[in-house]
Amino acid sequence: MVICFLVWGQNQSIKQEPQRLDSLLVYANRLISSDPNLAVDTAKYVQNQSIRLGIDSIEANSLRVIGRVFSATNRFDSALFYFMNAKDRYESQGNRTHTAIIDMEIGIIYRQKGEYSKAMDCYLRAETVFKEDKNKVRLGELYRSMAIIKSRENKLKEALQYYLLSEKYAAQIQSFSELAAIQNGISRIFNKQARYDKSLQYLRKALATYQKIGHKMGEASVYTNMGDLYLFLKEYDSVIYYSNLSISNKSPTNYRGLAIPEYNKGLAFLELGQTDSAASSFRRSEYLFDTAGDKKSVIYPKTGLIELYRKEGEFAYALEEAEKTLQDALSVQAADAIRNLYSTLSDIHFSLGNYKEAFLNQDKFHALSDSLLNEETSRQLLELETRYETEKKEQQILSLEQEAKISKLQITQQRFFTIASLSFIAILAMGAVTFYRNRQLKLTKQKLTAEQRLLRSQMNPHFLFNALSSVHSYIYEGDKKRAAEYLSVFSELSRDILDQSAQEFISLERELSTLTNYLELQQTRFPDLNYQINTENIDTESILVPPILMQPFVENSIEHGFKGEKGGNIEINLSDLDQKLCVEILDDGHGFSSKPISNHTSKAINITRERLLLLYKKDAYFTLTVKDRANQKGVVVKIEIPMKRLV
Repeated sequence: MVICFLVWGQNQSIKQEPQRLDSLLVYANRLISSDPNLAVDTAKYVQNQSIRLGIDSIEANSLRVIGRVFSATNRFDSALFYFMNAKDRYESQGNRTHTAIIDMEIGIIYRQKGEYSKAMDCYLRAETVFKEDKNKVRLGELYRSMAIIKSRENKLKEALQYYLLSEKYAAQIQSFSELAAIQNGISRIFNKQARYDKSLQYLRKALATYQKIGHKMGEASVYTNMGDLYLFLKEYDSVIYYSNLSISNKSPTNYRGLAIPEYNKGLAFLELGQTDSAASSFRRSEYLFDTAGDKKSVIYPKTGLIELYRKEGEFAYALEEAEKTLQDALSVQAADAIRNLYSTLSDIHFSLGNYKEAFLNQDKFHALSDSLLNEETSRQLLELETRYETEKKEQQILSLEQEAKISKLQITQQRFFTIASLSFIAILAMGAVTFYRNRQLKLTKQKLTAEQRLLRSQMNPHFLFNALSSVHSYIYEGDKKRAAEYLSVFSELSRDILDQSAQEFISLERELSTLTNYLELQQTRFPDLNYQINTENIDTESILVPPILMQPFVENSIEHGFKGEKGGNIEINLSDLDQKLCVEILDDGHGFSSKPISNHTSKAINITRERLLLLYKKDAYFTLTVKDRANQKGVVVKIEIPMKRLV
């Protein structure tokens, strides 16, 4: 009897053991942020007990918890080891849902390490399972992670699509913290597109939500993005203020999260001329990115330090560091960083008098810039064409199916009229919807095509040839200082035009700055060239315009209006008329009375007309006329566009 009781008691204890071990894992999960060492010890104890009892599911769960601890403390290689082992256990048990969750967690680690293609492979495997399970919570989290990757890769349209998918699921399950994180992410997309008013709007929404639910880490993330925004707006004191707010609200072990605002502070201090503070922030950012294991992002604070050394005249040391950093960037295929480093190397070599190396690096910068822009635009065009053709085929299939149904229903005479009418209405509705969607796709495709044609029409070969010839002339004459100054302005102009071509709107101040650089370069070729820009006290910082709006017409005045002359006069007037921005470009050149408009000129005119139509529909006004008064000559260009301001 006693033996039976002892056996019964032992069996009861064994039955209760799985529940006890599960409770310990829940406890370990809660300890991850407060006491990671105790969390690991607890999870390892559960792992050993589960192996002793032969409970495979609990062993897999314990491995997953250990992986989470190492992931949270930025020990990514250890985290991957435990996650992979947990995944093997789940797969052997046939547990598809837990396998997908582990894939998602592995993807987050690869994302943190900057290995984006590996991360996307994991996410896509997880997506298949979550869709089959109709798991809205996981799908929302997954699409947000995908959006972050696409944003970091500068594939902004894809990033926005994933954010909107994530927002749909977050709204359905009423997850306010997830909604705020998505709004925060969308703000970054608009920031990169230079749509600063929309970016600020989403940041304010996210901040209000985080403050309402008391989510300090979320607030810190919003403050980081506000620092990013004010960096683009060149409000450097605000950058430092919001970056400090972000740092004070973040966990000291969130290395990557701390590294970004430190980097932003470094850039702001550098622009303000506070070099000691800039160096301190760049070095701390480099240390934090390195500790987080982010091999791509660590390159950015290094380039900040290189720019600091260059500005302080330490060219030899800047060159040494730039060459080492370029090798690091090439090894991790950080395309944007590689492009910028070639430009930096060109500037440094010119300062050192190494003109051949300067030209070689400048060529590499332009080649990579063209490659990146053309690849992105071509990819978007191909995507739009594919979607357009697919929807056309789908409409045809739907139409055929509806026709077949109507033919079949004709057999039943009694209900013919009602059903045929309803089917006809359905076809019309589907046709209208599909027509509208195809029209939108066509418009978007036209817009991208116009942008690509605009890029090809800018910086025409004659100007590039003449600019480089001028530099060659200065070098040949031994005027090194003037050659370096000229190339510095030329490099800045090239970079501005390439960067702005990928954006829908930029501030009027940036547009005028680029135009001024262009005119200053042309003055070296045309000594009698004079220009005047009148803004009539309008706020150029807050007004947004399409990029490269005026440069094609100014170029036309110089290349064709002043042909055979040493220059002439160009006047650019900007004014605010009934909430419209009025732009007037006048020159005193030859005009078009004696010969037809050139190919390049007509191309610039047509492209500008297309862009204005796509952006503003019928709300924009554009004319090009020849002065016809007896005592005047030249051309007048007038452009009127709706006033768009940064909120």
